[in-house]
Amino acid sequence: MERAMENMPNVKKILEAALFMAPRALDFNYFKKLLNLETKEQVVQTLRDLKADYDSKDSALEIFINLDDEKAMMRVKGDYLSNVKDLATNSEFHEGLQKTLALIAFKQPVKQNLIVKYRNVKAYDHIHILEEKGFVKRIPAGRTFILHTTKKFSEYFNIDTAKKEMVQKTETNPLADVKEPEKSA
Repeated sequence: MERAMENMPNVKKILEAALFMAPRALDFNYFKKLLNLETKEQVVQTLRDLKADYDSKDSALEIFINLDDEKAMMRVKGDYLSNVKDLATNSEFHEGLQKTLALIAFKQPVKQNLIVKYRNVKAYDHIHILEEKGFVKRIPAGRTFILHTTKKFSEYFNIDTAKKEMVQKTETNPLADVKEPEKSA
C-alpha cells in the first residue's frame, strides 16, 4: 500500500484515466483493485484529491463522488452539457428506459399504472431497473404504486437546486400532490 501512496501522482493519473474512459460510474472496489490500495478510505481520499484538482482549474469536467453507492464518475458540468450532449454515444440507459424515466420525472409524483398506460407493459421492467439503480422510488398506494425520482436522479443528471427541492419534497411526502379520483354517487 505504501508503494501506491508514495507514487500518488501516478495513482491519481491512473484514476483520472479510468474515470475518463468509463462510460458509467465505477465502484470504489474497482478503484481499490486498480490502484492497489488497501482501503476504500484511501480510494475516497484519492478521488477527493482529484476532484479538488478539477475544481481548482475551473474545468468543464467534474469528478462526481457518490458515497452512498460507493461509486464515482467523471462528467461534463451542467453549464456545458447542452453544448456537447450530441457527442455522447453510449448511455447507461437504453432509449425505452430513458423515455420511462423522463415520463416519471415529468409527471411525478405519478401512479405506476399511468406510466404503464402511457408507455406499455415493458414499463414494469423499466421501473424495476430504475428502482434498483436508485433513480426512482415506489410507494405502495392501493393496488398500484406512486413513483417519484430520487436525490440520486437529481445528482446524476445535474438537476439544478430548484428542481432538487421539488425532488426532496416528493421524497419526504410523495403523496402530498397526488389527488384521489372523485367518487361518483
